[in-house]
Amino acid sequence: MMDAHTVMNPESSLSLADKNQGSNHTHFMGIEGAGMFALAELFRQRGEIVTGCDVAPGENSEQLRSAGVEISGKHDTSHLSDATSVVVSSAVPWGTKEIQEALTRGIPVIKRAEALGQCVNHGQVLAVSGTHGKTTTTAMVTEILDIAGMNPTGVAGGHVFSWGGNFLMGGDLYVVEADEYDRSFLELQPNIAIVTNIEPDHLDCYHHFDEVISAFIQFLESLPPEGTAVVCADDRVASSVVHGLQVQKISYGLSPGSELRATEVRQIDGGVEFSLLERGINCGSFKINSLGLHNLLNSLAAVASSRSLGVSWESIREGLNSFGGVKRRFETIGFHKDILVIDDYAHHPSEVLATLTAAKTAYPSRRLVAAFQPHLFSRTRDFATDFGESLCVADEIWVTDVFASREDPIEGVTGELITCHIEKLGRMVRYTADMNELPGQLIEFLEPSDLFMTLGAGSIRQVSEEVELLLRERYSSE
Repeated sequence: MMDAHTVMNPESSLSLADKNQGSNHTHFMGIEGAGMFALAELFRQRGEIVTGCDVAPGENSEQLRSAGVEISGKHDTSHLSDATSVVVSSAVPWGTKEIQEALTRGIPVIKRAEALGQCVNHGQVLAVSGTHGKTTTTAMVTEILDIAGMNPTGVAGGHVFSWGGNFLMGGDLYVVEADEYDRSFLELQPNIAIVTNIEPDHLDCYHHFDEVISAFIQFLESLPPEGTAVVCADDRVASSVVHGLQVQKISYGLSPGSELRATEVRQIDGGVEFSLLERGINCGSFKINSLGLHNLLNSLAAVASSRSLGVSWESIREGLNSFGGVKRRFETIGFHKDILVIDDYAHHPSEVLATLTAAKTAYPSRRLVAAFQPHLFSRTRDFATDFGESLCVADEIWVTDVFASREDPIEGVTGELITCHIEKLGRMVRYTADMNELPGQLIEFLEPSDLFMTLGAGSIRQVSEEVELLLRERYSSE
């Protein structure tokens, strides 16, 4: 069987635009994934025929169906009847019969990352990379550029509320979330590249952290001589990867010496206020409607990249003020009997720490109750100790079993690896392997003035939704 880096078809390196002259019908396998959905929308809105399949249809496929896109809940060779190209998600195994049949018929089969590159690389590309903060930063940049009248096309990895999805159709200025998983971002040819931070992650496809760093360096080396690298000065590794690059460099952060620096940072109700210095010049006061210093840094990345395109401070201020957030990023699910229910996508130890810290800072008088679902067996194995330390920010901790996603189980790896480390730190933790049992347990545990949070990239959101429903039913008559 071919490995994940093998070109699956000699014609797959050809432009999809070239291959699609005529019936221009592209079939998307794994269309429910956030990245695939955005790409399918990009194809559809530029007038191409789009079909798709996914064994786990959900919100994204329903949105496409409502736009007239045919989507199947299974893989089947009949989907290829008049397809001129096939785009495959990284979650779909290469040995799938539908892929093999496409190859046999000579239909170009390419990965999502390559298809995205072919769609956007003809334009001006602002690529947002980093271990954390990509989706929020992508949405913030797009919001600012849209306010500035630059008509950007936004492609994000999460549901942006103001877009009604993870795709915003505009012109040939593309703001694209650049994912390092499977080295996908190397398919992009950016004019401006943001690096929010670099930490060990995706060690299922990178053998060690040095390989992760090398991939980011290779990504930045794809910038043209007149290109711009925007990096976080507060992140030691991100700052180091631009050394030796012969491009314009802009640093941002809280650190002295940052070209774009936030000062006088103040946590306010529902967000953060701060002053900005650009190369030492005071540019005034700004506000974001997102909690946490991590979101402040995301906003600085958005501001720095926008300034590199000549955007005015007036448009930047308006864009930051109007940014309405991203689904599953500190998203309020409900509020009943003074119990606040929030859901967040945090699935890396640093993200869990940042999110829980933001919650404690914003709501210091509330008991913070956290329910965490680990995502991927490999990530749980590699970061169990770090997850344990990060979760200890919460006052009460629940952990459930691992959401497998694309992986097969690893012997000895369960959510209990994390609970063991929490207990070693002297903290009590509750382990409930079956996530479906959590809502019933939590509804009896939660008290007025609690802040309950679900965290994880898998299916844990349904726990917050079910808890919210149970709370509503319990207290509806009061």
